[in-house]
Amino acid sequence: LALLFLCLKTYPLVFEIHWELAVKKYKTGGDVDAYNVTMRLDEIASKNEEVAMWSDKTLTKINSQYRKVLKDAGILKNKKLNQPDVTNKRFWNYFTEKNKAWFLEACFINN
Repeated sequence: LALLFLCLKTYPLVFEIHWELAVKKYKTGGDVDAYNVTMRLDEIASKNEEVAMWSDKTLTKINSQYRKVLKDAGILKNKKLNQPDVTNKRFWNYFTEKNKAWFLEACFINN
């Protein structure tokens, strides 16, 4: 989960993919797979000239690594989005105390 936090905080593209795809899909009960991520990247590329210039190989790698981070964080299992298995309230309180409560929503945790 810490790696997911760092990726979301550091890379605006990953944050946008996550927020516009995974968070919305979780709220509607949808799945996330390679196709969904590809479609989101295509939408971003249609509005962002820099992303539009990236090779298919780069976009495929971003797609793959993004889904791997979600799996490693425990929030993507068999294409289904789930809340992480962390029950330690101190872990979640850290983000609230540091004014990073957005991460709770990014992990599908209700504030």
